[in-house]
Amino acid sequence: MIGQQFRTEFIGLKCQNQKTTYRQTPATLMEMDAELKMGVDSLPNSVRILLGQY
Repeated sequence: MIGQQFRTEFIGLKCQNQKTTYRQTPATLMEMDAELKMGVDSLPNSVRILLGQY
């Protein structure tokens, strides 16, 4: 629910920040999770604690 919404928005923002166009075909959940985890790894610990599942 909230995790899915965050995951989608996060990857969309990440692609915008890199000035790349978001691919039209949906990524598999495993690909999205891998990208999200790489992004989350660069977040401060306080933010990671708020996200909980990561």
